[in-house]
Amino acid sequence: AFGDAVGGILSVVAHDVSLTISVPVDAARCGSEIIAVHHENKREIANGVWQVYIGDVYAEETRDIMFEVTLASPSRSFVKDSTPAIPHALVELTYIDTIHHTRVGPVSSVAVIKRPNSQDLAWPNRDVAIQWLRVRTANCIAQAESLSKLGELDKAKKEVEDWIEEFTRESFEIGAANEPLIKQLQKDLAESLELLKGDTYNAYVDNDLGVRVRTHMSQRCSEPFTGKRNIYRTAQKTFRAQAFQKESALSK
Repeated sequence: AFGDAVGGILSVVAHDVSLTISVPVDAARCGSEIIAVHHENKREIANGVWQVYIGDVYAEETRDIMFEVTLASPSRSFVKDSTPAIPHALVELTYIDTIHHTRVGPVSSVAVIKRPNSQDLAWPNRDVAIQWLRVRTANCIAQAESLSKLGELDKAKKEVEDWIEEFTRESFEIGAANEPLIKQLQKDLAESLELLKGDTYNAYVDNDLGVRVRTHMSQRCSEPFTGKRNIYRTAQKTFRAQAFQKESALSK
């Protein structure tokens, strides 16, 4: 685990990364607002303005921050169009470029959603749907962990079993059943359920479930062994961690 951490530290490309998420004024007038930000390091810094602190980002890593907004009413839209494209969120990124030793940002991006004045439903964005499954899987395992600590093992197992059924159906519906991340989530859910089927809840089970929650919440490998496949373990981190472990073994 230490070798894997060192492999990451040596490849930090962005430091002190943070996002600020808000709703544009015109969209707010149409009824849009942020109702949830799904990240452990979030805080509301002003009314309706959220900051997400990501910290360091290593080479080859990506981060997907999920948040929810209420949809603006097309009848109240300031855009004069039969199918108005309304800006629902403004996201600003700031970070320190560790290669050039400069602060970057804020780099702004606007999330635009079309709001036709009809009852038609749009097909979900596949990438967003996959990340939403990731967040809900992490939440499910965390909830099962909390129930198990209270001695409610049957409820914990039911929680995971119900989510596995829903997860399987949703991943199939969006055509993502064979995606690497979906396969990883399925594996972690199945293994979590097996752990919960034991007669007792002990420190080993607690630690194992906790590792899975942290891994998917942070989108960073928390596995202690480099030999175990993990979707978040980058090639560069694996190479450096294995090199460190090999050197460590030779020095003993």
